[in-house]
Amino acid sequence: MNVTVNKLEDCIITVRRLFNYFERVKSDPTNFPLDRTFKRRINAMERSISDVRDLIVHLDEDIYHGRVAAGQPIAPDLDERTTTISLGSTTLPVEILARAIRHFHNFASDFAKYEFSTEGTYKQMPKSGPVKS
Repeated sequence: MNVTVNKLEDCIITVRRLFNYFERVKSDPTNFPLDRTFKRRINAMERSISDVRDLIVHLDEDIYHGRVAAGQPIAPDLDERTTTISLGSTTLPVEILARAIRHFHNFASDFAKYEFSTEGTYKQMPKSGPVKS
């Protein structure tokens, strides 16, 4: 169980880090072409995952300041049906975590199809791969 909890914590922390990377791509002045609906989907999931991640990282402070009450989970806890992760009084549907991972995987696959050009913009790579100079 300890290994499972550690993996779950690592997963949540890593997905939160992906939101930070995505924010950098989104706000980069080179304007990587992003689909608006994709940006909305990512933004909609961020708060739920961030809340659980923040509890994981700052749990000692949250317990000390009484934000986690006695009897509440102090490690990510899956419910019996494995549909919800609980930590303190915060919950995260497993589906949201899985959807975020899927979205970031798809984004990374699309991002890999572009190259940063000498003009300072992103261009789709030729089907055969990057052009060699």
